[in-house]
Amino acid sequence: MLIAMSAGDASGEMHAGLLFRELRALEPDAQAYGIGSDSMRSAGVEVVFDSSGWGVMGIYEAYKLVPRLLRVRAAFKRMLRSRRPDALVLVDFGAFNIRIARIAKQLRIPTMYYFPPGSWRRRSPGRGWKAAWLGDVVVTPFPWSAQALKSKGIDARFFGHPLLDVVESVESREEFCDRAGLDSSARVVALVPGSRRAEVRYILPTMLLSACRIACSHPRTQFVLSVAGEELQPEVDLALASARKAAERLSEGSCSCTGLPEIARETGRPYALLNAADLALATSGSVTLEAAAFATPMIIVYKGARINEIQYRFIRSKIDHIGLPNIIAGSRICPELIQREATPERIAALALELLTDGAKATRAKADLARVRDVLGEPGATKKAAQLLHDLATGSLRKA
Repeated sequence: MLIAMSAGDASGEMHAGLLFRELRALEPDAQAYGIGSDSMRSAGVEVVFDSSGWGVMGIYEAYKLVPRLLRVRAAFKRMLRSRRPDALVLVDFGAFNIRIARIAKQLRIPTMYYFPPGSWRRRSPGRGWKAAWLGDVVVTPFPWSAQALKSKGIDARFFGHPLLDVVESVESREEFCDRAGLDSSARVVALVPGSRRAEVRYILPTMLLSACRIACSHPRTQFVLSVAGEELQPEVDLALASARKAAERLSEGSCSCTGLPEIARETGRPYALLNAADLALATSGSVTLEAAAFATPMIIVYKGARINEIQYRFIRSKIDHIGLPNIIAGSRICPELIQREATPERIAALALELLTDGAKATRAKADLARVRDVLGEPGATKKAAQLLHDLATGSLRKA
């Protein structure tokens, strides 16, 4: 059995890798190739085009990526013809993968769309999509998305969110603290700036200065920085150097801050860290849903270049929330600080409230637990793998 896969960001390719692992449990001789990165490689997928640099912020950076994506799309189309797979799996990344789905339809390759674009939207999660654009079957991580797609005649399935399969096996807080050299009786704050270089560049310095102010009020607080991958280490080092200089200036001025506190690092997926943390400072994106899966209170932060500020001004009147937990809950259960609002002072003030006010923290955990309940039950990845197996073998039955 030969499977082709296409995933354009860190979260998507992680779930693609997990899906292929489950498929191999059903079909040990299964092989796969495609577009992805390290998580897919470690699962045994032959990565022919590396998408690790495809995660960008804003219109300008996306525009610069277009020529490369066009080249990869043309080459992948040729590969689908020369190494015709039994099935194709597309994971999110709609601007690119929707066009791959159309190519697959022309070539009559059975196609599964895993994590359809915009599936997280409560309002019109299936807006504009047609069956021909999404392939033969869609597996979506949100129940409202499945309902909306089915209403358009699309064979859509909801098995639960695959994230729940991952969080079940995470080490305990005590185990994590022991491994990381932390005191499990003291507060732990996770700094999670995201998996894109631009996110680390624009957001991490602000998070670090927030940590400085939090430590000023509560010196025993421990901070752990999540680094999504080794390729981000140079960007992280620059952000730390910049924050140290800024913290030194603060300590010389009117602020009683004594400099940047000690920051531990955790490289890779942040699940164990999020499970251990009392609070997360998290960049808006998939990590906020990952934190919600552990019911970890969080401050959701997002900021970028000046052009992102202009873009945000155009859309902010049209959106209620940007954080996935808030979108799913339909209310602001987690504070959001976007662009100019995301200052070290405001982040630290909100963080200190959640760290010191037991009632607020308890309420936040309860709200996030309800978000997790919406995601269904564990076992979604295994069910999706069985569906992929049926698709590849020609035994798929319509829902």
